[in-house]
Amino acid sequence: MKKISNQWHLGKVCLAVAIIVSVCFPFIGVAADDAVSSVKISKHRIDNALTREMIIREKTPMDILAGEQRFSVSTAAVIMSEEALQITLKEMPVPCKALIYYEASTAVDPEAVKIEIKEVLAGASTEWAMAFPD
Repeated sequence: MKKISNQWHLGKVCLAVAIIVSVCFPFIGVAADDAVSSVKISKHRIDNALTREMIIREKTPMDILAGEQRFSVSTAAVIMSEEALQITLKEMPVPCKALIYYEASTAVDPEAVKIEIKEVLAGASTEWAMAFPD
C-alpha cells in the first residue's frame, strides 16, 4: 500500500511540474521574442538615422551638446568608444569628435540613437556639465 502511495505522490508532483512549465513557458518565449525584436528595432532605427560628424562639447545624463545643437540621448542609445567597445553616456569622454546617428524632430531636440567616438580631444573628461545654456 505504501508503494502505491509513493507512486501516487510522485505522479502528482510530475503533474504539478508539467502544469507550471506549460503555463510559464509561453511567457518565457514572449520575453525572449520581445528582447530580440527590441534589438531589431534599434538596428532599424540606426540604419535609418541621419548622420553627422561633430564635436561633442558637453553632456548631461540626458543630452549632448555638439556644436550649437542639443541632442537628447536615451539609455537605449548605443555609444561606441574609439576602441569600438560599447560604453555608457557616463563613460563617454567630452570633448570628443564623434559620428552621431540621430532622428530629426520638429517638436523637440533630435534624438541620438548611436554615437561613435572617432577621437577624444585634449582636456577630455567624463564629468557631466551642470546644465546647458538656453
